[in-house]
Amino acid sequence: MLIAAKAGWFAAAFICITVLPWWEQGSWGRVTSWPLEGGPTLASHFSTWDAALYLKIAHGGYLAGTGICAFYPLWPGLIRLGSLFTGGDLFWSGLILANLFSLLGLVQFYRLVGEQHGTSAARWALALLLVFPGAIFLHLIYTEPLFLWLSVSCLRHLLRQQYLPAGLYAYFMPLTRAVGVFVLLVFFLQLWRSRRGWREYAYLLLPLGGYLSYFGVMWYFTGNALEGFAAQKHYPNQPSIDNLLNVGQAIRGLLNIGEFHGGLNSAVDRLHYVLFAQALVLVWRMDERYFAYALLVGGVPGLTHIYWSYPRLMMMAFPMFIALAVYLREGLARWVLWYLVALMGTLQLYFTALYVHNRWAS
Repeated sequence: MLIAAKAGWFAAAFICITVLPWWEQGSWGRVTSWPLEGGPTLASHFSTWDAALYLKIAHGGYLAGTGICAFYPLWPGLIRLGSLFTGGDLFWSGLILANLFSLLGLVQFYRLVGEQHGTSAARWALALLLVFPGAIFLHLIYTEPLFLWLSVSCLRHLLRQQYLPAGLYAYFMPLTRAVGVFVLLVFFLQLWRSRRGWREYAYLLLPLGGYLSYFGVMWYFTGNALEGFAAQKHYPNQPSIDNLLNVGQAIRGLLNIGEFHGGLNSAVDRLHYVLFAQALVLVWRMDERYFAYALLVGGVPGLTHIYWSYPRLMMMAFPMFIALAVYLREGLARWVLWYLVALMGTLQLYFTALYVHNRWAS
């Protein structure tokens, strides 16, 4: 099923490239594209926007005072390492690793849901995740595949009270994405809920060590451990944790709709945030550990980024897919699931067409 889903997505992407060639006119060069020299190639369709920037970091590292310092180091580091097996080709290294990690993450996700809620819920939850609009980035050179694998694996081991492997996965989460540091709070909640001895709280040092390692990497490359935070000023929405306290800005941003989908005023981004807030109610009814993870990983970035690229950010709050599957899979409510699958699948095809022609799809 997973291999077929990936093959189907790439087939759809190639159809979009060949059937909609007019979308390509004037699109290249507005952002960093890959390869760095020469004109666009077939590979360029699958390595635009952030993917090109990750490849650029893998190629030459970080440069102080530039926007690429806002990106976290584990993913480009793995791309560079993987290029040892692809003859130095960073693009194929990134694409192969992205699809490998997403397969691992999706398998872990299916097993997690199956163990906790049964096979029927696991199938529906997996289907919802696969057709979600932001799921196009599970096939591309973005951090989503790696972070999905790390976070699902961490949570699965936490729920099974296997704290050492959970801690090892948690170590790498803050090195992959900024929200990875929130695993500290979820880890603490699980330990407290299970009434573990104080010695076992030492496992919290693993994700904390991962966060400190991130600062060490940034200091090594740029001479400033906080360079990643300073780099946020290079982006139009200027993501910041301070935005969480600005209620007026959150409300104004939610109402700032100027186009169907774009960067700063996307109706699609804001609709996804509203849907996420509603899904949180179901997540809370199901499990407070799921709720803590979803709220931190899905809710916080929406406000700090002022809803920028929200479908992609929202996808990492995977407990919402579990909750929808658990509560809507039986009776007449199943029609709601079918409606969501059809709607999200259609929107994913639209996102695919946008992305492969270097248009805004995040």
